[in-house]
Amino acid sequence: MGGVDLADMLLELYRIDFKSRSKWYMRIFFLFDLSVVNGWLLYRRCLAAGQKPMNLLQFKTDVAHALLSGASLATPKRGRPFSDADTNSQKKRNYTCRPPDSTRLGGQGHFPAWIESKQRCRVCVQAHSKVKCVKCEVSLCFTPNRNCFLT
Repeated sequence: MGGVDLADMLLELYRIDFKSRSKWYMRIFFLFDLSVVNGWLLYRRCLAAGQKPMNLLQFKTDVAHALLSGASLATPKRGRPFSDADTNSQKKRNYTCRPPDSTRLGGQGHFPAWIESKQRCRVCVQAHSKVKCVKCEVSLCFTPNRNCFLT
């Protein structure tokens, strides 16, 4: 009975509100939410001693980010294409958000790659670099003086 009460309490913390509970597909979302909460409980149980576990909201956010990053949501553009003169007049700043901890702290697949243009280093910020991590897609310094890639 204690496990059922714990699962109910954790589901109520960040409940997904539905307008209608009678639809059959709403039960799928409830079961998915329940499976994420059970996954978080297993994550906490299997965590090594001394490590601080992430909270339930952060865990749900990481799961959602991991599920959405695998799917391409690009839709074909409709209408008349813009002319090149309009796009060149306005410079858009490319900002990459921080990759999730599951990608960033995973020890495999982090390799330096050379890119065409210089970009600001993500760690030391004041330097520019032409090296980018293949997995994280973050620019990092990789010189004899500064090795932010190792960090």
